Amino acid sequence: MKAFVIALLLMAAPIYMGEMFLDDSSTLGFGAFSGATAARYQSQAQDMAHSALDQARNYAMAHPDILDGIKSHQGDLQALKSRLCSAVKC
Repeated sequence: MKAFVIALLLMAAPIYMGEMFLDDSSTLGFGAFSGATAARYQSQAQDMAHSALDQARNYAMAHPDILDGIKSHQGDLQALKSRLCSAVKC
């Protein structure tokens, strides 16, 4: 039984290794950070970030009481930021 499992692993290894090196699938492989694929990932990340910022801006405009709450706690937030920056080099 052990030999059978090892044989199956050896037969399947080229399939998984090929995907990892050539990035044939949608999974993240070694080939994912080269050429056009890296540009596509960067473009998708920028689009998602812009979309998230637009959604946050629209939500904040629809709920102005949230902004007032943040402004009232701005001193506390600045103190928290300075403590975090001192713990982790900003």
